[in-house]
This record gives sequence, structure tokens and C-alpha cells, in this order.
Amino acid sequence: MTHKLVLLILMAVQLLLAGSKDEYLILISWDGCRWDYLNRGLTPNIQNLIESGVKAESLQPVFPSKTFPNHYSIVTGLYPENHKIVFNNFIDPRTEEGYRRGKNDSSIYEDKWYGGETLWMTAKRQHVKSACMFWPGSETYEKSPDYFRPYDHYLSHQKRIDQIIDWLEMDEEKRPHFLTLYFADADDAGHKYGPDSAELNNTLMRLDSTLGVLLFRLKKIGLYDKTNIMMVSDHGMTQIYEENSIDLTAALQGINYKRNGNDPVLTFFVEGEQRQELYTRLKKMEKGFKTFRKSDIPDRLHFKSSNLIGDIVVMADPGYYFYNPNWKAGKGAHGFDNALPDMQGIFVARGPAFKQNYKTGPVKNIDIYPLMCKVLDLQPNSSIDGRLERVSDVLR
Repeated sequence: MTHKLVLLILMAVQLLLAGSKDEYLILISWDGCRWDYLNRGLTPNIQNLIESGVKAESLQPVFPSKTFPNHYSIVTGLYPENHKIVFNNFIDPRTEEGYRRGKNDSSIYEDKWYGGETLWMTAKRQHVKSACMFWPGSETYEKSPDYFRPYDHYLSHQKRIDQIIDWLEMDEEKRPHFLTLYFADADDAGHKYGPDSAELNNTLMRLDSTLGVLLFRLKKIGLYDKTNIMMVSDHGMTQIYEENSIDLTAALQGINYKRNGNDPVLTFFVEGEQRQELYTRLKKMEKGFKTFRKSDIPDRLHFKSSNLIGDIVVMADPGYYFYNPNWKAGKGAHGFDNALPDMQGIFVARGPAFKQNYKTGPVKNIDIYPLMCKVLDLQPNSSIDGRLERVSDVLR
């Protein structure tokens, strides 16, 4: 085989691995958007996407149904016990180092906390550029996308859209083909005012209006017909009630423990005889919550193989919350059992890769990663929990 022929073969293989150069994918997250919010008649721009694309009955989060674990599962195809982001905030009990334990904590940049392979890293390996307008895990030192913006909770919708369009108007050799766009508004309103509030409905209308602006500007730059839009949310939201506060102070009295978790799921690391003592105390006072030894957590939750999960786990029932003197409960919460209807999110997709006016059943969010790989013509990481065959019916 001649040297020239070898070079031609290598070039052909590289082109095959480089993914689609003609289409784009924008992954949009409306944090905390429950599956049935789209049935309120308040989101006409999403409705237009549904009518020209696909809609799932719901998008099932991973457990716990919290923001960071779920956003990271969406872009890795892994359960939290495998990608390591098990809570929004946690410690490693072996080193006592923490992830996101304080305001402006630099731990979010440290690659060691993030397991698995994100879609932007899969794309980078295959010479496809990516850009994140906010996404958990996108600001790391070594595992970041080609372009990203540091998280700014108060950055206006307009500036977020401006950045997406600026990236898409870059010269072709620099232009990202996978982009993310994140909005926390529905989650903020759901927590503060409750999922059935007028304030939440106003927020949905504002988010939908922003979506309309994005679609208009994609058309203006001539990329609308080449762009796949995928709308997701990390979890839903349920009403909680002030009188349903659970105070674990008495059970923890005199126990030497370390804690990981965020309400409504707490885990405790306890050594020696005190482990059984704490378990016994918690079981006796169970009302509005359930207590598990780590080994007894239901398999369907995929939440027991990580050393970041404590020996004893307590899970509040819907509508309940664990009392914390440093935190005031709002009117809405999430993080509960991921099989509950109120914890389900949204999945809507439209573009050249997707069927038109097509409805499908519930989708698992771990299956989004292999689906996005297929849309972008990328070879997915082989070590994932997600399965393309469970969701491939939405593709043309």
C-alpha cells in the first residue's frame, strides 16, 4: 500500500468521524419545567415546535431529581452513581473536600469531580466544535467545550440569545455545531411561588417569548432549517406545605456523622455501632419520610454504588421537607422519587433529524446523550447507561 493511499484512507476515516457538518443542534433547558406546564396554553412557540416536530409524554429525570445530577446525566448518558455528581452539593467523606459547598466555590472548575464523557467532549474528540451558554460541568479546566460562558444567573435572556447567534455567525471552521442554552426561570418561580401560581404562568410566557426570539433570529441568519432544536428540563416541581416540616434533630442527637444531600434526600455517613443506632431512631420516627440502609435502596433508583452516598439515606415524601434552621422552604420543591408524575420534565424536538407532528411515550433523560450523538453523526462513548434504541423512534 502506497504512502499516498494510506493518507487518503486516514483522511476518509477522519471525515467519517468528524460528525455532521451541515446541521446544528441546540439543546435548551428550562430548569424545573414540569411535563404538564406545556398543556396550559401559555407556550405557543413550543406548540409550533411540537406541531412540526416531536413531543414525548414526559422526560423522566434520574434520582435524585435535582438540577446538577440531571443536567449532567443528560449530557453524559449516565446515572449519578456513575458520573459522580450525586447531589447539587456534596463532600467526599474520604478527603472531606467539597463540591459546590460555598458561594463562588472553585470546585466547579475541578475536573476530578466529573465522571463520564460529556457530549461536548465526545464532539471534541471527533473534531466537532461545541459551545455552552451555561450548563453544569461546562466550566472545567480540562473538560470544557470549545466555547462557554461562566454561569451568570442574572444574565438577560436577550444576551443569552445574542451569544448563541454570535457563535453561529462565526466563520465555518470555528463555528460550533452543538450548543446549549439554559434558563433557570421556571425553577425559581416554582420554588418561590409554587407550580400552580400566576407567577409561574407568567414565567412560562416570558420563556416562550424568548424561544420565539431565538427561532426568529435563526431564520434571519438562514440556519433555522439546518438547526435541530431540543427542549428539555431537568425535573418537575411539586407543592410543599409549611406544616409538613420534618425535624431530625432528636434522631441525630449524640451521633457522630457526616452528611451529604439536599432536601428532600439526605444521606449520613456513620461508623461503628452508631450506624445501627441512627437507623433505628429514624425508623421509629418515620412520618412523611422513608429510611433506607444504602444497600436497601430500590435498584430502580440506581443510587447505591457511589462512595459519595452515605450509609443511611432518608427520602421525604411528596409535600414534605426536612427542617433546616439556615434555610426557609418555599412553596415548591423537587428532588423526590423520579417515578412521581410531578417530577417529570419535558422533551420536545424539531429539525431536519426529527419526525414531524409525532408523539411518543415517556423518555428517560439518560437516553438523550446517545440521541444527540446520532443527530450530530457522532460515535457515542460506549460506557453509558443510556440506550438509543429506546428513543430512536423520534428520528426520521
